[in-house]
Amino acid sequence: MEGEKKVVIRLKEGNRLAFTMVYMEYHKQLYSFACHYLGDRYQAEDAIQWLFLRLWENRQLLNEQMSLKSYLFTSLKNHILNLLRDGKREALRQEQFLREKEETEDSSVLQQLDEEEVRQRLTAAISTLSPQKRRICELKLEGTLSNAEIAELLQISVNTVKFQYNQIIKELRSRISPTLLLFLVFLFLLP
Repeated sequence: MEGEKKVVIRLKEGNRLAFTMVYMEYHKQLYSFACHYLGDRYQAEDAIQWLFLRLWENRQLLNEQMSLKSYLFTSLKNHILNLLRDGKREALRQEQFLREKEETEDSSVLQQLDEEEVRQRLTAAISTLSPQKRRICELKLEGTLSNAEIAELLQISVNTVKFQYNQIIKELRSRISPTLLLFLVFLFLLP
């Protein structure tokens, strides 16, 4: 822009024509820049609006010796970085809120279930397992035998017991809620 120093001086004086000239000269480049980094045209439009509003409100603070283009792009870049940072914070805050809400809901479900009901759900889920997996699960539920003892009793390898146990957990996971499964694993299945 020709006579950038003069435009900055007139802008500092509150000249609306100087402001319009700056807007016409730079808004397309700034908009492209904002779209590239924000990935959303509406957010980019808001960022440009914020930038030019800030330019007008702080016009008396402008330095005639500075590059107006550099000032605008640097201000926009900093604003975009703040938006991205704040967006991540908000996303993390919402994720934490949802996780806490889910945990609260899950724990209230568990509180509503009495031990007998939990055992009934577990028994129903176990009854859908294959005979060998069901037997391994029942022996685990007794809680008195190690994997090696279960392997010896069923005449299979310890690795087979471990593998079958992992398969049991996967199958039960698909049949009952993850929170209830975790509760059941800690309550009944872990040695």
